[in-house]
Amino acid sequence: MADKAIRLIDTSDQTPVPVAYHDNGDGTYSLQVYDPASGAAGESAIGGMSDAPVDAVESAADRTVISLLKGAKNYLRSIAAAVAGILVVRTDQTTPGTTDKVTVATATGAGATIGVITGAAVITDADGTIQQYLRGLVKLIVAKITVTLGAGTALVGKFGIDQATLNANEVVVKSGTIAALGGGLPAAFGAGGGVKVDGSGTALPVSGTVSADAKASIAAVYNVSMTLADTEYSQVLPANCRGFEFQCRSAFAIRWQVVTGKVATPTAPWMTLKSGDAYSSPSIAQAASPSTLYFGCDDAAQIVELLAWT
Repeated sequence: MADKAIRLIDTSDQTPVPVAYHDNGDGTYSLQVYDPASGAAGESAIGGMSDAPVDAVESAADRTVISLLKGAKNYLRSIAAAVAGILVVRTDQTTPGTTDKVTVATATGAGATIGVITGAAVITDADGTIQQYLRGLVKLIVAKITVTLGAGTALVGKFGIDQATLNANEVVVKSGTIAALGGGLPAAFGAGGGVKVDGSGTALPVSGTVSADAKASIAAVYNVSMTLADTEYSQVLPANCRGFEFQCRSAFAIRWQVVTGKVATPTAPWMTLKSGDAYSSPSIAQAASPSTLYFGCDDAAQIVELLAWT
């Protein structure tokens, strides 16, 4: 039986809608819509179910709706496993402690330095593991810790006493300590600190008088006349002399010594007191037989003014 056409009208815009029915040869018929582009009736227009799916990479060739949908469906099915792996992250908990472990990979392998406990401490900016840096921090902190011990505990290290202020920090020696020190004292000392003054080995007390020199309080003035030039003149210092001073009364240089035979006709060594100067001795401790000073001058009729302290 030949195909026959039935034309329908779209009531919205009065546009004809071409349709046709087809004899399937088995006593049934199928209704088909004409392809607007070709004017031919067939399943390829919009309703066909046997169109091949479009390729994954679509070209410019004409495709039916069914072909495009099949191609999209096949592509989604091909990437379903990869998408599932991205969207779902899980840990197998079937065997706790075994299949649920997460391994951290490092430059030297999976977990190679994460759990190491034998690394040496790193206290500088050198390379090291986390464990080495932590050990280095502990080492630096411990080096700066001040340890305070309770009463009766052992001493730690050495200690010093600040003596910037005299007697600000005293050291107390307990009774019995001195006796304990006796065994380490020289043989001349006893356990109690006494001095052994004979061969008996017995420590005996030492007593006596200590005399201290008093300050000079008595002054004696002497004028030594040098009548002749280049002639030796002398003056004996007083007993127990503690110091002396002298000068030439006029502005002349003079020679002096503490031994004879040096100042008349100058014979080295001697000392020269220049014109206008005066000599002052340091503190001395002359006994009952003091020294003698000797003077001489190139000019006659000069006088040495001498002041001595006892």
